Order: sequence, then C-alpha cells, then structure tokens
Amino acid sequence: MQILTGCLHSVTLFVSPKPANTTEKQLFDLMDNYHFDFGSGFTPTMGDLMTSFSISLSLFLLFAGVMNLVLLQNRVAAETMDHVIRINTIFFGLCLLTMIFMAFLVPIVCLALIVLALMIANITLPKNDNVNTSDFLNN
Repeated sequence: MQILTGCLHSVTLFVSPKPANTTEKQLFDLMDNYHFDFGSGFTPTMGDLMTSFSISLSLFLLFAGVMNLVLLQNRVAAETMDHVIRINTIFFGLCLLTMIFMAFLVPIVCLALIVLALMIANITLPKNDNVNTSDFLNN
C-alpha cells in the first residue's frame, strides 16, 4: 500500500492543475512567480516549496514500502519486524493526522488505508522467531 500510494502521489508531480476562475489564476500566478527571499541566495517560490514537500512525501512512502519489503524478503527476526511495523504505524499515523487537518480526501483515504494495513500486519504477524517472516508475504 505504501509503494502504491508513493507511485500515485508521484504522478501528481507531472500534472499541472488549471485555474477554474480569475481568483485561482491569480493564486497560481503568485505561487509560481512570487519569490521569497530566505537569504544566502535562496529565493524559492511557494510552488517550489510545495513541490519539494510533495517529493518528500513520495520518497517517504516509497522508502518505507521498499524497506518493509526488503526486511520481509530477508527473513528478519519476527521481533524486529514487529518493531518496524510499530514504528511505521506511529509515523504514518502522525502523517495521517496532519493530512486530516490540512489536506483533501484522496491523501487522507490513502494514508488511512496504509495505517489500517499496518495495524492489521501488527496483529497478524507471527510473534515467534521460529516463524519465517517471508511467509507473511505469501499470506
């Protein structure tokens, strides 16, 4: 789910929304053309800042998903995988809370599904080190 959401979110980097009215047109123009002066030669636009945050979220999603797959495929101890899933749940839960208050429906639903999947994984992952964690991928 993390990798799928990361790929879905990455697509938004290549799509430019079109303004629906003159107010939106003015807003988009300011986002792309008004430069902040942050000193030391840094003068990004709000659009630049939003793009960097968007790229960061996509990379966060992809990193977590790939890391989880690699750990499962390399048969790490069940206790280690349990800790990794709990850490994922905490960080993606915090991300979900942020999205609930500052985003729109699509990222909220995607992150809620990720948190739900992580909670289910935490419940269903065998807690016994004698169990092969790569079997978790096959279930």
